[in-house]
Amino acid sequence: MPEQWYISKDNDQLGPFNWEELKKLAQKRELSHSNFVWTEGMKEWIPAGSVEGLFQQETASGPPPLPSTSAHNYSSNQQMQSGTMGAPVRKKKSALKIAGIVGASIIVLIIVFVVIVLSSVRSTLRSSDIYNQAMNVLRENPKAIEVLGQPIEDGKAVNGSIEVGNSSGEADISIPVSGPIGKGDLQVIGTRTGGLWDLKSLILIAEGGEIINLLELVSEVTPDTDQDGLVKDDSSFFQSMETFSDPRYGFTMKYPQDWQYEISDDIVSFYGPDDNTIAIVLLLTEKSGGKYPNLQALYEDVRQIYTDIGGTVGDYESGFEDIGGVEYPIIYYPATYPGNDGRDYFESVIAIEYSSENFLQIIYTLPLEHFHTYHDIVFDEIIATFNFNNN
Repeated sequence: MPEQWYISKDNDQLGPFNWEELKKLAQKRELSHSNFVWTEGMKEWIPAGSVEGLFQQETASGPPPLPSTSAHNYSSNQQMQSGTMGAPVRKKKSALKIAGIVGASIIVLIIVFVVIVLSSVRSTLRSSDIYNQAMNVLRENPKAIEVLGQPIEDGKAVNGSIEVGNSSGEADISIPVSGPIGKGDLQVIGTRTGGLWDLKSLILIAEGGEIINLLELVSEVTPDTDQDGLVKDDSSFFQSMETFSDPRYGFTMKYPQDWQYEISDDIVSFYGPDDNTIAIVLLLTEKSGGKYPNLQALYEDVRQIYTDIGGTVGDYESGFEDIGGVEYPIIYYPATYPGNDGRDYFESVIAIEYSSENFLQIIYTLPLEHFHTYHDIVFDEIIATFNFNNN
């Protein structure tokens, strides 16, 4: 095994390390499967998870060796000399038999316990949001489909860890995946902030050794190439804009010309074209009756609504926002929830206390798999144009 290894981590080159030092870093989890490593003789950097023998799993040790023949003979000779052959010998055999049964039972219980724990860990990994988010990106990725085929399935032998505390967390997961024409290993690294997961690294290592950075391919998708047709091209999204300025609602906001809007009582809804999966809803909420004495009370009520439909809500951030030169108290929080169409959805919510009688909630919704493509575009080009008429 080569003696000089180098590690690429957080855009820094570390090393050199010898093989034993490299294995110790892997055991301490200071080196993850998707960190890249290199040693002399390699043409390029490769993921650490593909280096054979670097991430070895511990195996349970077997039973101790049998007693030596000489020790057995000595015991038998002693019994013969003392003239105690018979009942005592049968007692000893019975005791040994019982000890063997007990020992075997303990081993079986240990094996069952390990299987249960391993099954529980894998079940936890497979049911996590970061796991499902990674699989959604994989299944939508053209290059992954080209290498694996469709449908893409995840295997049961999932490895890794997820550590969560309050609204933060970290994940490092390895998922076996396969399709009709190929197999591979999906390496996932993510961080959790405000109760929501963000993919930091998503690498598919195909069976033939091909390495595909799925996040790079996601970042290359632009609105004019999106298969859903939610935004047809850059010019129609950024230049062909209309301005909503209905005097009954006290605000103005730009929106793309090919979007539609609907008005119902205290709700104004804007929808993207085609399947209407991207939407912006402006909801007027009264403070009457003391139901919502402040923004925090509104947040607690809304969080319960998301919980009731199987969603999750991140912690809110509070402060003041300059809207048209006026500072308004606001809170912001993200949320996710399962849709009726089988897709997971992401929502950004801004609640504004814009008068002594009313709150205004701006709710921006989009499918979770389109988050990286559309979130900042819509936020910057539509929601950022929002303004109250009296400003």
